[in-house]
Amino acid sequence: GTDSPDGLFIEGSYQIADQFYLAGGYDIFSDDFYDVSRLTARGGYIHPMENNIHLYGEAGLAFTDAEFTFCFLDTCVKGSEDSVDLMIEGGVRAQLAPALEVRGALRMITGDYDETYLIGEGVYHFNPQLAMVGGLARMSDAGEFRVQAGLRFAF
Repeated sequence: GTDSPDGLFIEGSYQIADQFYLAGGYDIFSDDFYDVSRLTARGGYIHPMENNIHLYGEAGLAFTDAEFTFCFLDTCVKGSEDSVDLMIEGGVRAQLAPALEVRGALRMITGDYDETYLIGEGVYHFNPQLAMVGGLARMSDAGEFRVQAGLRFAF
């Protein structure tokens, strides 16, 4: 068994106007006690501050499906729960160099699954279409960090 959750997530966004975009994602994570899948749909606004820095904000919904199993001695209880919760995120993005971007953000999900994440992320752009992403996210009421690693594609 393991005490730390494992998972995978995929996110995407589409710019609909100079300062507005749509975003969404799908996360799955599990450990010995639960399996959770979450689909998010969000709208966002970008507020340029200076040439290489801008603030952003997002609001949307998080659709969560959780299945759990709790065992004590020889007795196990299984259950599941679905939830639709409000999700908001705000942060700052900065272009430190032509190929290097960083982001810091606070993400909150309110409702049945109250969660607050502090996010730090770096992006290295190989070219305008391909970038490598790495970061850490810390849930406020959990002892673990979520380590993020992936690729970003621009079409």
